[in-house]
Amino acid sequence: MDDEERLNEDTKVITDGELKTKQLYIIGEINEERSKDIIKALFETDWKGSGINNLSIYISSEGGYLIDCFAMIDAIQFIRDTFDVHVSTFGLGECTSAGFFLFLLGDLRVLFPNCKVFVHEHISMLGESSYDDTKREIKDQKMVYDMYVEYSSKRLGISKTRVKTLLKKNRYLTQKELEKFNIITKNDELDEKEKE
Repeated sequence: MDDEERLNEDTKVITDGELKTKQLYIIGEINEERSKDIIKALFETDWKGSGINNLSIYISSEGGYLIDCFAMIDAIQFIRDTFDVHVSTFGLGECTSAGFFLFLLGDLRVLFPNCKVFVHEHISMLGESSYDDTKREIKDQKMVYDMYVEYSSKRLGISKTRVKTLLKKNRYLTQKELEKFNIITKNDELDEKEKE
């Protein structure tokens, strides 16, 4: 499958009255290839001229590489801020690790009934490194950790301390925890959005 076929398969635009929605599908491992496809689809869209005012992202991912995940996050946040696009994320199957951070992008966040959310602190592979390499790696890992704690705090509207508590769970979250940490949009908020 060439790049053009993959883009057509992973994106779609639908119109419903005043609402014009671009749909993206992020299924599987988050890696450089997936990130490239999504970023290309985002930046090749004529957001202003097409009148698209909503972006719906359907996620079923076991996670992957944080750098590729945050490249997509930066691109989507740029589109949201530049073109005043409302972002909705929908969890299917699982939103794990990097998939969890993508799920947090939604202004509206909805999990389908059988979707599972797994959170954990990031994993570092130091391997056989020199002392200086190890010190540098530890500094780099702290920077990455601080970056995604900051991002999660802003998206969830909770303190960095609560985000750190959440990430230390290193397991699947219960429905109660999903609500407690503001990970999903609660039913009463959904009802309000439908009335608008």
